[in-house]
Amino acid sequence: MLTIRDALTLSSLGSAKVAAGSRGLDREIAWFHVIDIPQIIPWIKRGHFLLTATYSFFMVPETTKGLIKSLNDKGVVGIIMALGLYLKDVPGHMIDDANELGFPIITVTADNHLEDITRQLAEHILNGSEGFSKYDTWFHKIVEATAQDESLGKLTRIASEVTEASVLLLDNYGRALMADDLFKHLDMDGFFKHFREKEQNRSLNHTGLPQEGAYKNRTYFYYQIKGQNAEDIAFLLILDNINRIEFFKLILLQNIIVAMSVLITGKELHNTILSSHIPLFEDILYGRYVSRESAQHKAANMGWNVNANHVVVIIEPENYCQYIVEHQLTESQILKLQNKITAKISEQISAMQGKYPVSKQDSHFITIFELTKKLSLKKLAGKLEELVDNFSNDLSIHLLVGISSIVNDLSYFSTRINEAQECLKIIKELKNTRVAKYDELSMELVLYKVIQNSEIKHIYIKKIQKIIDNDLEFNSNLMPTLNAYVNNQANLALTARYLSVHRHTVKNRINKIGELLEMDICTTGALVTLTFLLKINEHTGHDKQEY
Repeated sequence: MLTIRDALTLSSLGSAKVAAGSRGLDREIAWFHVIDIPQIIPWIKRGHFLLTATYSFFMVPETTKGLIKSLNDKGVVGIIMALGLYLKDVPGHMIDDANELGFPIITVTADNHLEDITRQLAEHILNGSEGFSKYDTWFHKIVEATAQDESLGKLTRIASEVTEASVLLLDNYGRALMADDLFKHLDMDGFFKHFREKEQNRSLNHTGLPQEGAYKNRTYFYYQIKGQNAEDIAFLLILDNINRIEFFKLILLQNIIVAMSVLITGKELHNTILSSHIPLFEDILYGRYVSRESAQHKAANMGWNVNANHVVVIIEPENYCQYIVEHQLTESQILKLQNKITAKISEQISAMQGKYPVSKQDSHFITIFELTKKLSLKKLAGKLEELVDNFSNDLSIHLLVGISSIVNDLSYFSTRINEAQECLKIIKELKNTRVAKYDELSMELVLYKVIQNSEIKHIYIKKIQKIIDNDLEFNSNLMPTLNAYVNNQANLALTARYLSVHRHTVKNRINKIGELLEMDICTTGALVTLTFLLKINEHTGHDKQEY
């Protein structure tokens, strides 16, 4: 048993002063809690002795009003306030409330290290037990990770090591931080769906307090963590029975949660979780998995709706090399440009859906989108066109975007990557758009294949050359007539009106074109053939040639 009066005899508190509430010095300290955030109440428990550097009191002074009464009602035994760095004195209303309630306020100078105080408190509360040695080791790891602004992933791993259990960090979408060493016991189909649908919503009013749950024959507990903004919410999920976890380990978990609440912003949480998904994301995209069932299970753990319709999207900065040469960029400037492009693409893709990571392969950026009622394929294409425009306006970098056909089976993602890549090849060759959907490229795909085959291309060019030669020799206007005829869907009257000539003149010219091409213009497939000929002429940049 350690009272506040006993604690004041510790060497780390040798210069401490009792500022108020002296009649409560014999209150027993169950544990201590270092806290410097405005929302204190949800994080503390009965018997806690609080320590603060007064940073939050200094930044948000209104939080001190009524605080002593709230702490006393919650069962907190007292508070140590380090003065000098932030607050210079204890606010008068806090002293008045503390004296009235017998709630001890202890002051130390900013020179006193709170870490030294907590170390001695822990040693005396745990009576020099083995638990203290473990606590001390893990506490320093937590402090070190937080001080170095290390990732949420590092803190999650520390939580797993402390509890010797699988520990998961989930964001507000229900996506889990993926790390193999944190999933060593995870073999429960449907568990994530269960948690998202039931426990996630039920926990919203219990910030900072552990909530218990069960799925089939498995018990677990979790904490809801609120970040710096209202929408930044995460869940630290421990797949174990809370009663098995030693008391000091639960205290360590509380320290981890406080550290996470500082690190969690929308961007940090999002980036940490999505970046952890990339290796598995790429394995699924390229078909590098042992079985379809295991891949589906892991994808579901990442928050994917594995049975939904998806498309693969590949983005390529078209003029990247040209931009570097034209602007004579140095090596450091090139690296800065690469980082800027990567960050901007990832940020804008995330803003569209925010569910899947972006994988960078050489100069390409690959991701997938789930198609929903709110995000149809047409809307997605429109949003990607906006992204292209934004890049062109902001960075003078021209993006090309290929969108695959729809897929709802993980086994076919690799083929959809090939489709998106085909789209990029066609865009670069035909130069008729910057965003292409594979399902809408039937003629362009054939045209691309023809252009790649020099012999077939030569045959088509020879055909169109006959019409060009006739125009040059007889001024017959066959090419303008052919263009108008195709654009007006083989309607003679509309073509004549467009060209401001008689209908019979158009008919005679079309018959002449048929004669030169050695084909029957009146057949059903003639319009398709004529359209194809004109596209060949347009995309090969064909001029008059001698054969």
